[in-house]
Amino acid sequence: MPGPSFKECIAVDMGTFINPSEFADKHIIDGKSVIAVVEDDTEGKHPLAYAEGVSLYQTMVYIEEHILPRRPPEGSQMELDGEWYTVMKVSVEDGLMILALEANQA
Repeated sequence: MPGPSFKECIAVDMGTFINPSEFADKHIIDGKSVIAVVEDDTEGKHPLAYAEGVSLYQTMVYIEEHILPRRPPEGSQMELDGEWYTVMKVSVEDGLMILALEANQA
């Protein structure tokens, strides 16, 4: 009997990745409590220098595709845990929505 397919293995891994007991945590996205993995994309947890007195914060959000009511358009604003971000890129891979967000802060 053949073993599980690659897609079946991915589905099992996805369950571990999005599991709040493993990698994911509870976050608030646009006022809705969701389970997601949020990763700051900055060196050493410090913001990137953007302009004098302004820092650029980059964040990646990994969330199951069915959790959000719609795919956020690139360039739109999104609130994540009380902070506003611009949606820079959205992709979907095997049911997982990946959001690349940026915020400028003084």
